[in-house]
Amino acid sequence: MNAVRTILATAVVMISACTVIALALVIPSSGTRDTSKLESIYGISYPEDVDGTRVLEKLAHADVYLKESVLGKQLRVTFEYNPGNTTNLALGVRENSFWLSYPKQEFWTPSTGSGWHNAELVFPLTDKIQEPNRSIDIMFFSQTETSTTDVYEGVEDSVDWRIRNLQARIEPARPTYAEMKDFVRALLSQERAL
Repeated sequence: MNAVRTILATAVVMISACTVIALALVIPSSGTRDTSKLESIYGISYPEDVDGTRVLEKLAHADVYLKESVLGKQLRVTFEYNPGNTTNLALGVRENSFWLSYPKQEFWTPSTGSGWHNAELVFPLTDKIQEPNRSIDIMFFSQTETSTTDVYEGVEDSVDWRIRNLQARIEPARPTYAEMKDFVRALLSQERAL
């Protein structure tokens, strides 16, 4: 009797997952989404002025507030930045419950030059973790010549760069088989950020 209940419960979950997947693929949604202010990993907002947000630590976090599931979507992030004293800048979208699981896309190295630049990065979202409020986490990573491997260097952290006009846009995208597998696994295990 318990085996029958288990099979029925699994079937209901699978049918629900297939319904969610079908609806997400049939009802495309796209457009600009709101983002939170950039903040440190401790939740402290970075200072803002007429030249944008001044990032003073190696990690800068923001939430992107979606109106839909991540299934069959991609995130297009655009912004202007001045690399300041950094030697490397990258951006990532959180992919699982580990707090530093952000596959990075590098968008600046010293060979790019100094001064203000524009950036546009695209991330597939189907295999990324989504919070219960439907937000996703993005993280900017930066380094200087004196940076260590520590996440937090305290007063020794010498990072100083600027960002402005951060915009996030959601667009339809065809997920890969691996992304679909990760999405279904996360859905069935109810994976959430820690």
